[in-house]
Amino acid sequence: MKHNPFVPREQRTAILTFDNGQRVRAEITLPGTDKPVWHADLERHIVRDFNKAQPRAVHKLVKVHLLRTQSSQPFILRNIQL
Repeated sequence: MKHNPFVPREQRTAILTFDNGQRVRAEITLPGTDKPVWHADLERHIVRDFNKAQPRAVHKLVKVHLLRTQSSQPFILRNIQL
């Protein structure tokens, strides 16, 4: 997933599940991209990047679930002017 600096970053609420079973609600800032990305692929990338960034963490991140809200529509569709 390539980062495009001209597309604004998007912020979403997500449920993070750790290896000890604890779940945490968090606000995640997603990189702005001009290509469509599937939620499953994006969740996999977040888990991989989070665990890579925190190699000595006591509890590893196992799963991420991005909550789909009204504002989670693609950026292009939200800014259409009729």
